[in-house]
Amino acid sequence: MKGKSVKVEVQNQLVKKKRPIPVAFYNYIGKKIGLPKSWGGLDENDLIRTARKKTCLNEFGDDQFLTPFRKLLESVKEEANLHPFGYFMLRIRMVDILSTRLKIEYFYKTYPEIDEIELSPVTLITGLQRTGTTKLQRLLAKDLGNRTLLSWEVLSPVPPKDFKSRKKDPRIADARFKEKFVRYIDPEFYKIHAVVYDEPEEEILLLDNAFLSTTPEAMFHVPAYASWLETQDQEPAYAYLKKQLKLLQWQNQKQRWILKTPHHLEFLPTLVNVFPDIKIIQTHRDPLKTLGSMCSLVEHTRSMFSDEVDLREIGRHWSRKTGIMVNNGLAFRDKTQPGRFLDVSYYDLIADTMKAVEKIYEFMEAPFSEEARKAMEIGAKVNPKNKFGKHKYTLEKYGLTAEKVDSIYKNYRAHFSIKYE
Repeated sequence: MKGKSVKVEVQNQLVKKKRPIPVAFYNYIGKKIGLPKSWGGLDENDLIRTARKKTCLNEFGDDQFLTPFRKLLESVKEEANLHPFGYFMLRIRMVDILSTRLKIEYFYKTYPEIDEIELSPVTLITGLQRTGTTKLQRLLAKDLGNRTLLSWEVLSPVPPKDFKSRKKDPRIADARFKEKFVRYIDPEFYKIHAVVYDEPEEEILLLDNAFLSTTPEAMFHVPAYASWLETQDQEPAYAYLKKQLKLLQWQNQKQRWILKTPHHLEFLPTLVNVFPDIKIIQTHRDPLKTLGSMCSLVEHTRSMFSDEVDLREIGRHWSRKTGIMVNNGLAFRDKTQPGRFLDVSYYDLIADTMKAVEKIYEFMEAPFSEEARKAMEIGAKVNPKNKFGKHKYTLEKYGLTAEKVDSIYKNYRAHFSIKYE
């Protein structure tokens, strides 16, 4: 059931956003009575106090996270223009992240053997957003020897304190509820990126737990935080990612990790420094297709939290951001040792999926079993393109032109011989 339309002014454009009646009503009442200011909203001390009360734990361990945490809160409050329900959702997310940090510290102290774990070999899928990274990771996940991160794990990487005695993990039910909630808030979102509670998801949500990731600039208008992030050493975030992966491997170990996040393309030197033996698969597709799709994803994400979504700002920000990503990636690849990377064309992946997968297994130096092949072939049929509906978008909607986009990716396109789609 849908509520009233919300008009969002975007540089002489009007975007109509329909919200479910309960959300529209919450926003209407919230604005009338002054939410979220009347109940603290995103106050740092209140969020920390709430997380401690929720978990009955006090120790965060290293307090290095406090600076980026404060920077993010400051930027959100000053720039993001969240509606009351957006504040409410973000508050829940902030408390969840702080609670996760408290629980990670508890488990490392209670089970010190976790820190001694040697991670299974890690293969990472990266590349620009919308280049087939999700399709590829979910295919590889069909091999039972591959360890991916499921949505419920990245949302809640820490098990219950009595996890050994539980038959059912409450984290799964919680993630399933959140999946249904996102579908309710914006059903169109699933045409762009289907977040399924028991399917593989990006480990960028684990980087979020360090408050050092590019997720916030996709979810909110936070230019101050985004600019600050580009000047920061990402080592603490990647070290914390490794700490969380050890905890997750302690719960469920397999032959090798298959991770996936476009975010890493911007920070490859730090990634390799923390994971020195990592193998990297980079996917490629025509940027004229990927950028418009990415902007559409950001539009839908931001509109869940705000009534003020500037589409042209999204185009400016993410054309610049993705340009930085590919240029940083090219600069690193010019210096790194041979054999670190495998390039996979989106078009080759679509045209002959199994042939592309065979090359990946050769690259990983891993056996590609007949059982894994059959599981992937079935998985490809069960999850066809446009399963949740066709995703429609244009560059022009975000103030971009083909000429402008081509100028940003000229070197990248030439280096990898990427064709026009």
